Amino acid sequence: LEAGSTLPDIGIGDGSPEKGGVRVNAGNSKYHVSDAEWLNKGSGKELKAADEPQMRVTLEPEDVSEDYFLASYKESDVKISGGSFVSARRDGDSLVVTLRVKAIKGDYDAPKDAYWFENNLGEARWEKPENTSGHYELQLYRGKKSVYKVPDTTATKYNFYPYMTEAGEYMFKIRTIPGTDEQKKYGGKSDWLESGDLEITDRYVSDGKGQQKKDGSVSQGTALPVGWNRNPENGQWSWRFPDGSVRRGGWEYINGCWYYFNMDGVMLTGWQQIGDQRYFLHGEGAMAVGWTRIDNKWYYFYTAADQGHTEGTMTGPGWQAIGSWHYYFNADGSMYTGWLEQNGKW
Repeated sequence: LEAGSTLPDIGIGDGSPEKGGVRVNAGNSKYHVSDAEWLNKGSGKELKAADEPQMRVTLEPEDVSEDYFLASYKESDVKISGGSFVSARRDGDSLVVTLRVKAIKGDYDAPKDAYWFENNLGEARWEKPENTSGHYELQLYRGKKSVYKVPDTTATKYNFYPYMTEAGEYMFKIRTIPGTDEQKKYGGKSDWLESGDLEITDRYVSDGKGQQKKDGSVSQGTALPVGWNRNPENGQWSWRFPDGSVRRGGWEYINGCWYYFNMDGVMLTGWQQIGDQRYFLHGEGAMAVGWTRIDNKWYYFYTAADQGHTEGTMTGPGWQAIGSWHYYFNADGSMYTGWLEQNGKW
């Protein structure tokens, strides 16, 4: 049997099985096998490395008066070749033996979807494959340089941020490995799977707090996640820097967008009057720029290309030149459409 194949139908009687097949016999002339079946999911189940499929075999004596079965049997009473004893019980004149087939040899599958979790800076995540030992080896790289290795973890996420102490492009590699002694006998390591890149700028490099030391202890530091954090009680978002501080009372440029935080560190959304300017912050917090439709009305918020204006501020009211066109805006900043009467003229 090989990993990736399915449990075949069980042949009964003397002779050798075909490649990938299974055949059982009683081993002597006093008994014969009358039935054999796979337990659990039965034939058709896909086999994984280090799997030990169980089988139930029914033995019957050729002459029940001479070679009858006893009421109970222990492992030393039953000789099994190609497997190991699980249990045996008498059923009428028959003996029903449950055995475990020798473990399947083969390599484990690589994990699925290795990626960086966007809500916690530096947190690596991955999905378990079908054929897995539940043990994984990881390596963190900055560019082509190996930064940190995790020899064995049974989790499906790992916080690499404490090891991102220099600016650069980070990625991690992961593979499935055998963990237990039994898995190491029969299961092989999978191929490596690589994540995408995560850019760490000078502003967000780690101070190294939280690193695992050689003696097994951990460098003490804030246990709170860096980057975006959502309050589970009220759903409000905040932004935490690597030193543990929270952005409060101002703008922050994050992943190509501007966000505004009040003095409590809460990200704001919707219409905001900041100083003498008016802004609109989308539902996810990003500042609106350019043409934006809000409640079925069109507004224009200056972009970085609009010289002489602060990016994100709302234009209007009155006539405004945007690009090579002129537009008229109402007092609330919304764009006017249709015929317009001004100074007695249309």
